[in-house]
Amino acid sequence: MVAVFFAVSFFGVFAQSSQPINIDEIKAGALSPEAPEQYYSLIARAGQILDIEIKRVSGDIIPQFTVLEGTVSLGVWYGYKHTTVADDFAGGQIRFDSNNQYTIRVTSRHPNASQGKFVLSVSRTVAPTSLVIDQKISGEAVGGETKTFTFQSISQSPIRVSVEVKSGVPDVIARLKNSRGDILGSFQPPLQEGLFNIPQGQKDYTLEIANTSNGSIIQFSILLTAITSETPSETVPRDNGLPELPNSGECVVATQSESPVNIRPEPSLEQPAFDVMSPFKTYLVTARNQDDTWYQIHDGDHIGWVSAIVTRLGGSCEAVPKQ
Repeated sequence: MVAVFFAVSFFGVFAQSSQPINIDEIKAGALSPEAPEQYYSLIARAGQILDIEIKRVSGDIIPQFTVLEGTVSLGVWYGYKHTTVADDFAGGQIRFDSNNQYTIRVTSRHPNASQGKFVLSVSRTVAPTSLVIDQKISGEAVGGETKTFTFQSISQSPIRVSVEVKSGVPDVIARLKNSRGDILGSFQPPLQEGLFNIPQGQKDYTLEIANTSNGSIIQFSILLTAITSETPSETVPRDNGLPELPNSGECVVATQSESPVNIRPEPSLEQPAFDVMSPFKTYLVTARNQDDTWYQIHDGDHIGWVSAIVTRLGGSCEAVPKQ
């Protein structure tokens, strides 16, 4: 009886307070202790795939939204607190199975961080471009456009994804996402090149290059390379101050770029970061998880985990134990 009453009451809240949001529309909103939730109603048709995204604009909220059909959740999409506001995106492509009115419930993921503004957007999806290993793709994105690319990791070896963006404007961001839409790594100007290490396996990934500036055109290139024993272990140019990595000796890890990397207490993006890796230091690797997607490091007096996606290894790492 309690569950039924809750569901009916919950749906009543949607009906009374939801704002309509249309396809190809952006809505601005705010969360606060007095108003910790916002609701938006969306009409979609059966088989339609829409790109829904939320972004933190100000404050300390961690953006999160739930899509509901009636009282049934179709999924929860959330972001992670980053150093810069531009990294706080959450969302992905969502398929709707019936002609219906859906509800988008916006909250902050962290209950103690509920003050701030956000923007919510719903847009039509454009079929992404598939990336192939060793086939370089070049293109451009005009202001307000997001180019989307998909690829799958392989079981034979890890993959290195090299992304170069030529831009004189700051409102550009390259984002790597997993199949759930979680942001695994990103970079933006003044950086013009990013490298992502993809562990071997058979998983789906999405790469987005978003130009959110007005009236500008950016150029970019993308190259996927299988990391074999013949692949040079160090391809990042060293004129940016990043440390060289050894080819032998103790297994160490460093950041892929000049952006700090979060250190977490457990090998999961759902764990809050307690520190960051300096881009200009190397760290001793003491363990790795079973699928080599996370490395355990020593950070002074603490032990934490860093994602393999945004880091690079050096030294002899074959003997590092798995946990």
